[in-house]
Amino acid sequence: MNKKNYIKIIAWIGLMVFMTVQAKKTVAQDASFSQYYAAPLLLNPALSGNQTSTYFGANYRQKWRDKNFPINQMQFSAIHPIISKRGMKHNHLGGVGVSFYNETSGNERALKQTSVRLNAAYNLFFDRGNQKISFGINGGFGQRSFDYANLKWGTQYDNYFGYNPSIQSSVEQDGLLNDRVSYPVFGGGVMWFYSPKSRRGKAHVSYFAGFSAENLNQPDVSFTSAEGSKHELPVLYKVNAGINFTPASELFKISPNLLYQSRDGQDQLNIGAYGTYYLSSSKFRKDFKSLIIGAWYRVNDAFIMNVGYETPRYSVGVSYDTNTTYLDYNLAGGSALEVSLSYKLKRKKKQKFSTPMM
Repeated sequence: MNKKNYIKIIAWIGLMVFMTVQAKKTVAQDASFSQYYAAPLLLNPALSGNQTSTYFGANYRQKWRDKNFPINQMQFSAIHPIISKRGMKHNHLGGVGVSFYNETSGNERALKQTSVRLNAAYNLFFDRGNQKISFGINGGFGQRSFDYANLKWGTQYDNYFGYNPSIQSSVEQDGLLNDRVSYPVFGGGVMWFYSPKSRRGKAHVSYFAGFSAENLNQPDVSFTSAEGSKHELPVLYKVNAGINFTPASELFKISPNLLYQSRDGQDQLNIGAYGTYYLSSSKFRKDFKSLIIGAWYRVNDAFIMNVGYETPRYSVGVSYDTNTTYLDYNLAGGSALEVSLSYKLKRKKKQKFSTPMM
């Protein structure tokens, strides 16, 4: 690998370190998938333009599962590439996809959140096909709900017996509280990929970076219709970036990467790396098998470990989060376990650009 490539790698890692320092000034906010590249359409709608085969993927995550208020999250994504054929040449124009997300939390899963979105992406190629920019959009609807039966109100307590469930709460009497709210959601994103040509027997480095914004329409998600109670869902911004480095031996790959999220003045940063070891002789074999090991730090929140297994058609991953904040003490070791699965149909065109686990 020449000096120019070393400089690019150092500069890329420097950017990750800078963002880590900045994120330490704020507090991590939303629970999100630790294996975020295994949930591509939730990460960035432009990633629906990166698959050259029909793709199916799912994640299931359970946080604080041994407590009285666990959080359960699951997502399902499906992507179908749009490829045109001109003679012997196949042009990857983009892709379409659909994503489903569900989250339950609280005692007896009283709080629920669901969303369904359609995605589409268009690809532009540059530098004789060595660079690509994908533009993506999504749109759909979301719904939030809670169970009245699992809530206790101050007006349901009397001076003699304490809490009395037979007493109707003042909120129910006023009729201003809804147990369900539905709303439209829209978002967009862009991804950049750069994979310069390299000869067999030479080290290879590729780069990728993306930016997305969700909830651009800022829908009202308030459960109450009382005057002045409107609550708009803030725009969620995401930045992901990384590199894929494969040495000349082609026996393994190292992929340092990051995910930065910001919403309504609160930030979250995941920074770490995947290490992929090819159990077959080379990643270029059509029947390759690989072992994936990853480690991340979600700044001011948790350490994450991941192991996975990958073949050209399917992959499976398991990750475990260990809290590093005061939550670790208050929850007596609160943690999260996550499992991801993906499957690809027969590839229609060789996939030149990739992110970890995708």
